[in-house]
Amino acid sequence: MTEIVYKIRHKTIGEYVHGAGSSSYLKTGNRGRKWTQLHHLTNHINHADNKTLNLYRECELVTFELVEKSKIDVEEFAINSREKKKRKQEEFDKKWKQRQEIEKKEDRKTLYEELKKEFE
Repeated sequence: MTEIVYKIRHKTIGEYVHGAGSSSYLKTGNRGRKWTQLHHLTNHINHADNKTLNLYRECELVTFELVEKSKIDVEEFAINSREKKKRKQEEFDKKWKQRQEIEKKEDRKTLYEELKKEFE
């Protein structure tokens, strides 16, 4: 089964439109807005005022065909995701503990220096 996605791309800029900032300019970006059904895009265009339609003069309709690249069991995906999250938390905890140890050493060193000055 094939899925089609529609986007509007500004010809000059090469970025995709994701809305009209006002009737004087279009908001564009790398992703842009997408429509999964052509009649939704048609409704969008039909509801635009004349100023906004004038902005679309420099745009083109781009059609994408989404292709299935891989499959993975959802349970396996969830387990992998949880394991990755757990590893990241463990790495963070380890770095946090190391940081606290360094701060303790620095605090002790500072305290030692202060006491040394006081009793000299």
